Formats: sequence, C-alpha cells, structure tokens
Amino acid sequence: MRAHKAGRGRVAAVCLALIPAWHAQAQSGDRPGEKQQPPPSHIKAPPAIRTKIRE
Repeated sequence: MRAHKAGRGRVAAVCLALIPAWHAQAQSGDRPGEKQQPPPSHIKAPPAIRTKIRE
C-alpha cells in the first residue's frame, strides 16, 4: 500500500514538472502573416446577445 502512495506522488510530481512544457507548446493567438481560411458554410455563428449598457 505504501508503494502505491509513493507512485501516485511521483506521477503528480512529473505532471507538475511538465506543466511549463505544455504551456510553452501552446499557441497564443495567430502567427504574424498567417492566412486564415473562412469557416465552412455549414457553420453558422449564433446571434450576438444584447446587453444593457449602464449610463
């Protein structure tokens, strides 16, 4: 039973150590000069929700 708890802690430590690597691999926004394709015609954007603006 004790080895099982140690294994779980080791897995958790490895996961925590890899979080910066996963974050570094993620793309943040569009790349400069990247061409964007229009969405397929079968995808429809939902209507915008109107909200009241406080004056």
